[in-house]
Amino acid sequence: MKKFISAALAASLTAASAAVLPAKAEEGSDMSIVVLGDSIASGYGLESGEYCYGEILSDYYDSAYYNAAVPGATSEDLAKQLEEPSEELSGVVAGADIVVISIGGNDLINYGSRFLLEFAASNNFMTAGYTADDIPTRPTFGDLENLLDRSAAAEYINDAKNTLTMAKTTARLTANLRMTQSTKYDCIIETQVIPNIDRAVTAIRGLNSDPDLKIVVQTIYDPLQFENGFLDEHMTANRKTVINAVSPIFQDVLGVDPSSTTAKCFKTQISEYAAEKGLIVADVYTDFTSAEAGKSEKYSWFFTDIQEEGDELDFHPNKKGHLAIAATIANAVGDMQNDGGLMRKTFRTLADKDSYPAVALAAYKSAVGIFIGDVNMDGSIDSTDASEILADYALVQTGAPSALDEDQRIAGNIDGDTAVDATDASTVLSYYAYTQTGGTGSLRDFLKK
Repeated sequence: MKKFISAALAASLTAASAAVLPAKAEEGSDMSIVVLGDSIASGYGLESGEYCYGEILSDYYDSAYYNAAVPGATSEDLAKQLEEPSEELSGVVAGADIVVISIGGNDLINYGSRFLLEFAASNNFMTAGYTADDIPTRPTFGDLENLLDRSAAAEYINDAKNTLTMAKTTARLTANLRMTQSTKYDCIIETQVIPNIDRAVTAIRGLNSDPDLKIVVQTIYDPLQFENGFLDEHMTANRKTVINAVSPIFQDVLGVDPSSTTAKCFKTQISEYAAEKGLIVADVYTDFTSAEAGKSEKYSWFFTDIQEEGDELDFHPNKKGHLAIAATIANAVGDMQNDGGLMRKTFRTLADKDSYPAVALAAYKSAVGIFIGDVNMDGSIDSTDASEILADYALVQTGAPSALDEDQRIAGNIDGDTAVDATDASTVLSYYAYTQTGGTGSLRDFLKK
């Protein structure tokens, strides 16, 4: 199971980032993508054979690819990394066509975790043997889980005489993170995250003066969204109490704005900054949440392994999450390719693809389009696709409904008539034979010959 990065490990990785950078992928076209940021961007925790969103995008755009993301990095770390770049990083940024940035999550987690642990220390519900002196400089979710005595914390939270204090504490933390234009609160997004991102963007533009350079900044998804009923079924009462006390903070800070114009979530603040600076926003928050009108379900849990068994809550994207981020970025950048590849292949390997949340699914479909001829949607056109067409045609001829979904029927209807039939299968086989004997070009090109 994937594990949280300790504060010490995160710090050591961050310090080493300028000297040790991941190797560049094999070059494809003249296009180049550089990915910067934190553990989400790095692909931290993916299993062997799974692809991070940078790799998926590199395949999608047939581009060279370089990932300089560092697990544990904060916005300050990113700014320093770009202001004092290694020769290698300087070179790849200078030659980039697209630079993608995922940053800010650790700033909010470090600040929020420290705030809550200091409150726990002052109210005597730290884990036995720990005091305020044991709180790391950059505490993580893992530190919050380990240093907090859940039983004592739940007892404190559930005590009616502490209700007002807890409400004031969570409100204070929320305000310290999302408030703007205020001397009363710390305004972490406005005074720390955005200025550091601006430093990073300025450094990028100093290295790359191409007026067509596309700089993409991501919103941050809510890490504490669970499947309806999951907490009741799988969490102890104490842990559920603590999670329910913390969850609203992330919800309000990352993607929900109150009516006040001086309190703005991360999504709003980064979007306003991007509009001012001419950046592209990839709204990962919205696609992960995938909230639908009239429904209470929210879906970030689907794109992470936070519901895996174990004591640690892992909020890093799984392969479904990286697929969703890649699709979100592709839609934001534009220049849609609609030609299959890793994006489509990753989707086809999902055992639970039928449960893919509707909002994110729409983004995925928009990115990949429909690859005519690729009926099984594995990224290639071959005899298997012809076989699927023939099998479905035989099924329909018996009076049964087609077993192909809407996209598959569109992919299989090569001649554009009213049916997916043997003629379409024959065309697919002809194209497959053509490619196997050295023929090149798409099926559409082949049909024009």
